[in-house]
Amino acid sequence: MTDSNERNMTTETPVGQLKIASAKAPITPQNERRTQNGKFTLAQLRQTDGLIPLQSGTNQFDSQKVSKYK
Repeated sequence: MTDSNERNMTTETPVGQLKIASAKAPITPQNERRTQNGKFTLAQLRQTDGLIPLQSGTNQFDSQKVSKYK
């Protein structure tokens, strides 16, 4: 089976179990794993796991409609 076939295969997840995504990342000569396009290392991507996006703490996307009842 080729790598492209393995990536496109889907498997059934038993009820009540988590489905975890994984990717095969090649190791560079500096012993780093890079993403498929080679732009980021997996360590760089994991650095942002604990950050909360700004929009979750603002009302940026709330309705701007003025209330009739004051």
